[in-house]
Amino acid sequence: MRELWGWNANHNLAMLGMLNRITYTYFLAPVLAASTFVLTTPGRGSNTIVALAGALVFVIIAAAVLLTIRIWNHRPRSSLFDDLSTLLTFGTFYNTYREKNLKFFIVQLFVNIGRAIAFGALQPSGIAQITILAICEIVLILTVCGIKPYAPATSMNAWQTIFAAVRLLTILLMMAFVPSMDAQDAAKSWIGYVILVIHAMVLIFGFFFMAVQTLLELFIRGCGGADEGEAARGGLAKVSIIKFCTRPPNVSGCDKVIPAVVIPDPIELYPQPPRLDLEV
Repeated sequence: MRELWGWNANHNLAMLGMLNRITYTYFLAPVLAASTFVLTTPGRGSNTIVALAGALVFVIIAAAVLLTIRIWNHRPRSSLFDDLSTLLTFGTFYNTYREKNLKFFIVQLFVNIGRAIAFGALQPSGIAQITILAICEIVLILTVCGIKPYAPATSMNAWQTIFAAVRLLTILLMMAFVPSMDAQDAAKSWIGYVILVIHAMVLIFGFFFMAVQTLLELFIRGCGGADEGEAARGGLAKVSIIKFCTRPPNVSGCDKVIPAVVIPDPIELYPQPPRLDLEV
């Protein structure tokens, strides 16, 4: 019964973590942008829809603040990365950052919220929308360069800086489409083509090549040709490492990964048959 209760508890934590991932990773921008847009146009919809949109915006922002306080005040701090139940629940906010740079998740979360609000609530003013989006990207560039939240071996600090700089460039180019700028149609067309080329280059060099690189790294790790480093940190990593260390003790490097794993004597694992001392 106790094992069943433990399985149900882990299952519930995993479901809560999946809800956090879906809400604040996949659907934060569209849901929050649509809700804030409804709030800016109250006369076009019923009062019920406007009230639901306002309640949804409040719940998302309030939950983000509470989750931030909960993660920031968690003690001991190391259990955020080592405890499996904590990772299942809150890991989606910080599990790609280093432990000493945990505070970066606050910047990333509220920059995403600021983008979503700019998309939805600032539709009537293109200049204000572009200004807020540009500020979000500048803040992200400065914090990534200053904090360096990702492990140096992953090169994600450089990649995230490049992506933010590209987004900032496309945002500034979009100023030509603001009605108050009164740009010529030919200039708008050429700027639109430039933006499309920039997006295509990011898709090819930023995502396709990175996917190929990740596959190669996984292949090399599978062949035992790479050191785990900081990537082996955490509850989920320990599960696989413990499984690896339960092999016979002649596996090299097993005592280096988790010192707490006690490797029994070979005689205990492979008992010898009884020896018969016969006297002649």
